[in-house]
Amino acid sequence: KAVTRSTGLGAAGRSIVSVGLDLVEQRYGPVSGRRALVIGTGAYARIVVASLQRRGCTDIGVYSSSGRAAPFAASHHVAAVELSALPEFLGAADLVAACSGAPHHLVDLPLVRAAGLDTRAVMPFLDLALSPDVAPEVRDLPSVDVVDLRVIGEHAPPEHAAAILEAQDIVLSAVRDFED
Repeated sequence: KAVTRSTGLGAAGRSIVSVGLDLVEQRYGPVSGRRALVIGTGAYARIVVASLQRRGCTDIGVYSSSGRAAPFAASHHVAAVELSALPEFLGAADLVAACSGAPHHLVDLPLVRAAGLDTRAVMPFLDLALSPDVAPEVRDLPSVDVVDLRVIGEHAPPEHAAAILEAQDIVLSAVRDFED
């Protein structure tokens, strides 16, 4: 709530998603005709799904650790992915967009290994969560390329880059306060 109230990041959301997808397409080609997994069902997930669909990506699955995937999927014309099917869907995906807002990493090493991502060609991950969804040990894998808010901030219009940095500072401060 503090991020939304203080930074204007919500207004920059569409641009942040667009810049992130532009970077993924520059590195790996168009998302049209590809399979994407969206992790999360909040505002950013809605923007990501709409942006992917506008770019011609029609094979989209959504996973939610909070159990909201089915209603989200039904209202956005995408497939719901249950936890039991997550490794298989992830293993067959061409792109992952993670924007859950969960307080912990949802894409961890056991999941990546179960999906076979540690032994395949490079997979782009668009990690839009203020508290990253992709665990550090996954980011270090040679088969994973994470485009996160820091990378997007380096390529975003200046006004949006400032909002991203301010939002990250707010989150880091709240984490420190919580830990204390």
